[in-house]
Amino acid sequence: MHGARTRRTAYDVRYHAPGEGEPEQLFLEQTQVKYYAFLRELDNKLGEFLCSFCSLCYRKKTPGPVPARPKVLIVKFWGMGSILLSSPAIALIKEHYQPSELIILTLEQNRDFCQSLGIFTKVLSCRLSPLPVFVMQLLKNVLYLRRLKIDLLFDFEFFTHFSALTTFFIKAKMNIGFYARENRRGNFYHVHVPFNSYWHITDTYLNFVKKVIPDAGSSSFIVPEHDPDILNKLRLNEKRYIVVNPNSEPIALERRWPKENFIALIWSIQSASKAPVVLIGSKREAPYNEEIARQSLRPEGIINLGGKTNIRELTSVIGSAAFFISNDSGPLHLACALSVPTVSFFGFETPVIYGPKGSEHIKFFKNIDCSPCMNVHHAKTVNCVRGKAECLLHITPEEVWTAIEPMVKIIS
Repeated sequence: MHGARTRRTAYDVRYHAPGEGEPEQLFLEQTQVKYYAFLRELDNKLGEFLCSFCSLCYRKKTPGPVPARPKVLIVKFWGMGSILLSSPAIALIKEHYQPSELIILTLEQNRDFCQSLGIFTKVLSCRLSPLPVFVMQLLKNVLYLRRLKIDLLFDFEFFTHFSALTTFFIKAKMNIGFYARENRRGNFYHVHVPFNSYWHITDTYLNFVKKVIPDAGSSSFIVPEHDPDILNKLRLNEKRYIVVNPNSEPIALERRWPKENFIALIWSIQSASKAPVVLIGSKREAPYNEEIARQSLRPEGIINLGGKTNIRELTSVIGSAAFFISNDSGPLHLACALSVPTVSFFGFETPVIYGPKGSEHIKFFKNIDCSPCMNVHHAKTVNCVRGKAECLLHITPEEVWTAIEPMVKIIS
């Protein structure tokens, strides 16, 4: 129809901006975005069909009493940040059941982080790419877990079909999972837990566990151990530097506040202070960091740690910072768990669910009429009706600088 708005995907919104970034980096990011979009589509269509088909031949048995020291499996594929936010709930599971085995099944990219938490007896993982490798590794893990005879399975994924299918094939004695009528994930769960879109995600995870442990209390975040030697190597003084994370996971690149805005904000910081600015990220994200550093006021005052730290070193760098500036991402949640003041940007996703809690955290969210447009019921797929990320573009470097200027002057 003439004049009608065309919905645009995260790929369109993020990449139809000529001249932004190095061609090689943009090509790599575009390829990753397309691959994740393909996986979402595969999960939505083929996954829903397989869940419906498997439900026809599945007869759910009434679970018996939970044995002493049961074998417990946590299924949580996506997101270092989500795993961290679920850690208080997982700690309650461990405290209550004292399991003989507490295993997590996750993606390979989360393996080191899960091991560093020191709470799991075993970490099983799958490489997400290429797809045949993911399928083979997932099948291998499912067969191993099936032979192990899991007593309790907690599916911490919200509404993905492939985690429901994983639950079906493992055949634990009791399955606990999220439920919504509009998401057809089969009838594989003995305990169905609703997802409340108005609760913070940590409260949702705690409620998830309390459905089977009604008298469960509260618990704290579990964070990786620190490696303080990294601060000496980088000659960083505690609480005298600023950490910036301009990146986001490949599955959610649309969450990035524009690169030009980070550059402008760092210019303001360097104009007012000589405090070092530390950029963090993965090896894949190091070139993106380098572009920002190269265009800063004083490139020599930028430390690019992209791909240069392990999780324990990263924990030390973030935990000793004066404050932390970030997109909605896993490192943001790590900073919050480490009680580091944060400055964060939200647009496609809502801070109501994932935003840092507490007055020491500054959250920027414009709450325009089309935002947030991501939700767990639609696999967190972005369908931007504006053609550009106005929800993030409306957050200006000037207003962010006004908010953080007093914090910068304290460490100057």
